[in-house]
Amino acid sequence: MVKLSSNSFRFFRQFRHRVLRILHPATAANVQHLNYSQSAAPGEIKLGASSCTSGVRRRDLMSEITSSRRRCKTLESLQDEYLLVAYMEVYLSQGLVQHAEALFNKYRRQGHQFHSDVCTKMLMGFAEQGNNLKTSILYRNLMQEGIRPSPSLYAALLHLCSKTHDAKYALEIVREMKQNGISINDIFYKTNLNEKQASSIKMILTVCFGQSVEEELKPLSEPEPVYPRVIQSLYSSSNENYCLSHKKTAITELLGDAGLQERFQEQLQVEKEGVLNVQSIQKGNDDTVSEINLNDAISDWRRTLTVAMETEIEEYSRILDIIESDLISSRFIPKHYPTLPIMSAEDWANILVEDLALEIIEQPDGLPVKYLCGRIKKRTWAKFVKNQKYADGIVQKITDMYEQYTSFLTSPDYTSKSARQYWNELCRESVLKGSMKLNITHWPFFMGFYIGGILLDILLKGATITEMGSNRVQAFYHYYQFENNKKIGFIKAHPLLHKYWRSMPGDKLPSFKMEADIIPMVVPPRPWVSVTDGGYLLTPVSIVRCQEDTFQHQLMMEQVENLHAIYDALDYVSSIPWMVNSKILELVLTVFNENGNEDLMIPKGTMPPLPEIPKNAAPEEKTQILRQRKEMRKAKHEMHALRMDMLYKLSLAKHFEDRVFWLPHNMDFRGRSYPLPPHITHLSSDVGRALLQFAEGYPLGKRGLQWLKIHLVNLHGGKKKAPMREREEYVEELLPLILDSADKPFDGQRWWQLADSPWQTLACCIDLASAVRSGDPEGYVSHIPIHQDGSCNGLQHYAALGRDKLGGFQVNLTPSEKPEDLYTAVAMMVDERRKQDAAEGNVHAQVLEGKVIRKVVKQTVMTTVYGVTLYGGRLQIQKQLEDNIPKEHLFHCSKYLVQLVFQTLSHMFSNARDIQEWLIGCSRQISMAGHPTEWVTPLGMPVVQPYHRKSKLKAGTTPLQQTSIQSSTDLSRPPDLTKQKNAFPPNFIHSLDSTHMMLTALHCQRVGITFVSVHDCYWTHACMVDKMNKICREQFVALHKEPILEDLAEYLDKMFGGLEYVDRLSKKKEQKQCNFNTGMPNKGDLDLDQVLESTYFFS
Repeated sequence: MVKLSSNSFRFFRQFRHRVLRILHPATAANVQHLNYSQSAAPGEIKLGASSCTSGVRRRDLMSEITSSRRRCKTLESLQDEYLLVAYMEVYLSQGLVQHAEALFNKYRRQGHQFHSDVCTKMLMGFAEQGNNLKTSILYRNLMQEGIRPSPSLYAALLHLCSKTHDAKYALEIVREMKQNGISINDIFYKTNLNEKQASSIKMILTVCFGQSVEEELKPLSEPEPVYPRVIQSLYSSSNENYCLSHKKTAITELLGDAGLQERFQEQLQVEKEGVLNVQSIQKGNDDTVSEINLNDAISDWRRTLTVAMETEIEEYSRILDIIESDLISSRFIPKHYPTLPIMSAEDWANILVEDLALEIIEQPDGLPVKYLCGRIKKRTWAKFVKNQKYADGIVQKITDMYEQYTSFLTSPDYTSKSARQYWNELCRESVLKGSMKLNITHWPFFMGFYIGGILLDILLKGATITEMGSNRVQAFYHYYQFENNKKIGFIKAHPLLHKYWRSMPGDKLPSFKMEADIIPMVVPPRPWVSVTDGGYLLTPVSIVRCQEDTFQHQLMMEQVENLHAIYDALDYVSSIPWMVNSKILELVLTVFNENGNEDLMIPKGTMPPLPEIPKNAAPEEKTQILRQRKEMRKAKHEMHALRMDMLYKLSLAKHFEDRVFWLPHNMDFRGRSYPLPPHITHLSSDVGRALLQFAEGYPLGKRGLQWLKIHLVNLHGGKKKAPMREREEYVEELLPLILDSADKPFDGQRWWQLADSPWQTLACCIDLASAVRSGDPEGYVSHIPIHQDGSCNGLQHYAALGRDKLGGFQVNLTPSEKPEDLYTAVAMMVDERRKQDAAEGNVHAQVLEGKVIRKVVKQTVMTTVYGVTLYGGRLQIQKQLEDNIPKEHLFHCSKYLVQLVFQTLSHMFSNARDIQEWLIGCSRQISMAGHPTEWVTPLGMPVVQPYHRKSKLKAGTTPLQQTSIQSSTDLSRPPDLTKQKNAFPPNFIHSLDSTHMMLTALHCQRVGITFVSVHDCYWTHACMVDKMNKICREQFVALHKEPILEDLAEYLDKMFGGLEYVDRLSKKKEQKQCNFNTGMPNKGDLDLDQVLESTYFFS
């Protein structure tokens, strides 16, 4: 049992705190329910699977860290507490236990109850010093507060015994451990000991037992988890497809066994340094004469800033010496000082010069201080974590384990172990050398603001340039500008610096410093084995990507023991090797360095000059020119941002040209997967997608050749809605134009440039031309990814949930001879209604004669499933109509038309609309009862919506500037009713489409099919499309044959059913109770098995 203080327990019972129950009732067997039991002693929580009533609420899984613990006023929010704990951890890492103790005791005296993990860190800090007295006092205090002894607490005591060579006390601890049901296994397997601590405990236990600890340890295998219903058969040992194929060609034939080890060392070095040097591909004028030599300036800045940082570090040491002499209190230590020893003065100077200064120079208007502080925090945090990994022996363990792991990956044999299972096995085998896990608190924003403000101030004072021959001036300036009535601080470079950067060729400019967590890996990523352990080798990343200072998603997922299916799905899409398409890269570089081409989505490098205002201009003319200048300036800034993004993308692609690389993935809080590198990724624009191809190639075969042709038509868009056979025939008719595009992209007829996705179309033209000319098209080895896109996938899920027959037909859930086009169907039905209204004299309907076409309604129809409102839909339609109807009619016509669109969709998807309204109603009740909406996906992933009312302004001050921030994700604030209810339907549907993607990925892995996705667009090799399509349909049907809505209602009822709330949206402000079982949407008679035969479901 986990104990809380009696006060906390009564506080919890009095306000009946919400429950964040992680698992679906259907999948509850794979983790124990956590609930309050009336039979428990005061302050205790029993673990069990008993149901909860409305009178006794099951306990919030995050309340141990948030609301269930006593909190002092200064640490009300999780962000405030994390900031304090981060400082404590930094002190402990430097061996300054007394300063961490000062912070710890200060807030304990104010009544704050820290999480047991924080207490354990302090206990281990005292033990590390061999301080018997303080260790004993803290341990006794923790016991008095009702904290139950844990393996981590006993590990700290044993470490103390080893430091003090007290074998007698160690034996007493071992006896007490046994009385509390804690074994020697638990000390090593259930704690986060570093290498030195593990060795120390191993030594004292050897003295106690008179024999090796290995003989006391029992072999520990991974417990057999109980998987969610929808995935149980896949993981069943009786499943003949359970074996996982690790194809030798994927790695060994691409790199060679020795090559993989060399690449591991390369990847390790990049992550150790934290950045990768990438040469710019920008072309400039070699004859440009500049007043500034940027490379010389950078060298000068580096020297000056290194001296300045050495002074800061020395000042920190001086203050520590004064504190040691008891002349001042540790509270006088400036807030940025504790982080200074994380890096050397040279490393700090390099961050300032090579990372921040160069990025500021690239931007004509500079960069916000908040953004720059975030960059500094990210780099400092990553360096701190890596330092800890080196100090704790984790890096050496990764090095040793990865060699075995690569042997496992390159084995041509079939194996019954996944990458995750094998990595966990390696971790267990080396447990006596310490844990692979590093329990470090993520740094909140202000941790970076304090150090960032000081560093930027040093940059402003230390970096200078020579102007007008001999005059030394500041290289960077700090200024403010107003955005949305907010005063925002910016750092801007001297205009001469930006002018130099724009004019110089890339080979004369300093290289880009790309951070390690935004670049591809040159070795297969580490498998995900926990919420914070996976992906890159050393670089810290979380499995859930979220906004700054949003911690609830990670906290929830850490409470779930079985996310194995989710880990395995992410591991598989991360394991696919990629290469840059060199032919496309060469062509894109040509266009980019010739000032770009907006029609081909390559941003221009220069813009027309701003118009001058004539001296004798009339007031109206002057106003018009000023407005034009403002619009042009805005367009220029937007174009520059796009140009810079493309420059990064192409420079990185050039760097990885002719190399195999991997894209590690994580996911958002709804489960949708994303590659961690943002520049080279298949989740990109048309240009970014065209630059990528699979590193592995496979012969097309007969069906693969057909799919390559169909894919070309889909990308071009001309016959995308035609039957499959017509698309193939269309390619045969246009073969001369296709070959011409492949041979003469810029000098021929340029058919590819008319496509919806021109660059991907060109890549496909080149591949098809090579296949046709190979002499054996079916034997041609193709690397091009073939896409299969869901047909209005959000509405597909709605139609399947409601068994909506008419809606299912419109989104291709049922077989048909040609693909149904929902957008065209809606446009036709809306236009029929408009004609009737026009005949009855409706002026707006008459103005819209001939204007209601597919393009006008498409965006509104597409976003309806994602919660677009009438207001938002009107703006979308207004944008499409603004060039086609008079301005005086624009507002009323768009308002009239959006109402018709919504009415038409409600008729076509009646059940879907009912489901959407029911979901909104559920979220509305939960939010009014004071809780954010939460649910669990069919794969067991917990989801909580992070939308809260904005917190109070929190201010921080540095010599550079003061800043104030508000958080909309603070757990201590009430939920935002409007955002919660409006976001629930689209977020719930997104969690279903992510589940479908993961199910498809897992089944593709079992049969050795290449698989990656762009949300609801699935990619594979041409020869594998048919198999993937079969799996995709089977898993959609399997998913929706689960009682998804019924399980959701049951889950919400157990979590929130019976909670009282005041209906603030009703006129009478009635007192009500949450009830989710009434008003459940009715279902239609759609036969889900028809999806299995639908050609155009995904196509």
